[in-house]
Amino acid sequence: MNCKDIIFEIQNTNSIENLQRIFENLDLGKNKFDENKYPNLDFEISKEEIVNLENKNALGTQGNLNHEYFKDGKNLTAIEKLLYSYIWKRGELNRFPSMICGIKGDNYTLRTGQVLNQFGKYLSKESVNEPIVDQHVIRAFTSFIVSKDL
Repeated sequence: MNCKDIIFEIQNTNSIENLQRIFENLDLGKNKFDENKYPNLDFEISKEEIVNLENKNALGTQGNLNHEYFKDGKNLTAIEKLLYSYIWKRGELNRFPSMICGIKGDNYTLRTGQVLNQFGKYLSKESVNEPIVDQHVIRAFTSFIVSKDL
């Protein structure tokens, strides 16, 4: 089954059960979702939890992690220190605004950060219809739409 056929089947399905059946019948080989690398996230992050972080000044006005809050580590658990250090080392303290908007359900209009915004929607669990979407999904969908118009 080629990619267009798979997308056509997905597009025309009418239930989660049918979607699961489609994916179970695919031979994805090395592209199969690795549940060891990405175990299920069984928690949610609520809008109230984000507001609480904002009130504690852990988040800056733009939704970035506020270094002033984290830098001395006084009020942090060991896991918070570890995770903050990792985010700092990767230079990603400013990568959170779009995800925060997704969690809070705020309107996000920028073209960049759509993947993290969608991930925030998924984490909020406000709707069961919010999947995790990455750049590959967006590229595949765009390619499908473009090829349909040809």
